[in-house]
Amino acid sequence: SLLEEAAGIIGLHSRRHDAELRLNSTENNLNRIRDILITQEEQLDILNKQSKQAKRYKNHIAHLP
Repeated sequence: SLLEEAAGIIGLHSRRHDAELRLNSTENNLNRIRDILITQEEQLDILNKQSKQAKRYKNHIAHLP
């Protein structure tokens, strides 16, 4: 501890720990965003299919006598 203080690196441990915590938090946020993006893409696929079905139905109804 005395040597670390003399070398001026006593604060480096704390800053490194803080940086690691921020990095972990950022990685967790990115993982959450990826999960949300996957869910949104799945919902978009479902909505696109429903939209195509609705258009086909609307087209079919329009051609009925």
